[in-house]
Amino acid sequence: MFLSLPTADVDPDDLVFDDDETYAPGADLHPVAKAAADARSAAARNREYRQRVADRTTLDMVLVDAMVSQQMHVRDEIRIKTGVTRPPAPEIYLGQVMRLAFRELLSRGWERQKAADALTSRLGPKQPHLPPL
Repeated sequence: MFLSLPTADVDPDDLVFDDDETYAPGADLHPVAKAAADARSAAARNREYRQRVADRTTLDMVLVDAMVSQQMHVRDEIRIKTGVTRPPAPEIYLGQVMRLAFRELLSRGWERQKAADALTSRLGPKQPHLPPL
């Protein structure tokens, strides 16, 4: 027995700071459950990041394809009208490129609003940017 310790029974009124509600961070979760939850949230963030990267890659690929296709259409039209076999690089208009790209994105399964927002934010300098990677 330690002589310095009180021998009387201790009741809740004798405790110091007994009215403060303090909790250890993450005390409600077992460490293994917390590690599993952290791994799941990291995997979800990773999936979202990969989806955004894939969407941007698809958008850029579709835009390049639309620009090349539009240029080929214009060159074919010049070739048919004038008979010149190797016409110079023609002027192409962004509206036609956007229409071709929009049609291609829809055929790839994108929603109309998502495709329209992605095209305007990618091609319009004053439009809101794409969500960050």
